Amino acid sequence: MCWCCVKRGNRREVIYENVVSGAHQVEWSTKADAEYALVVAASVGNVRVVQKLVEQQGIDPNTVDEESMSVLYLAAMAGHLEIVEILVKCQANINIQTKVGFSKFDIDSLGK
Repeated sequence: MCWCCVKRGNRREVIYENVVSGAHQVEWSTKADAEYALVVAASVGNVRVVQKLVEQQGIDPNTVDEESMSVLYLAAMAGHLEIVEILVKCQANINIQTKVGFSKFDIDSLGK
């Protein structure tokens, strides 16, 4: 997808495609864009983008998506252990609950 699509209101599609494809230069113009990129990166396992956002750009490791699922929860659900470790190291709250009351801790308990 091209950057001209951003002008037509497809900003999130461009961010999603760039994060999923592993584009080398992924930039965001707003905090909301960066938070959305973090949600996508945690979900799909893009370690590089997660590191850039939380370690270098200071995006909150407790960011949640539209369903109140934290990026830590999303990474844990998808089995992205390296991302979980990065988020915890950056002080992500393991007790943040989804709308239905699950936390990252609950997900870990289900696997046992």
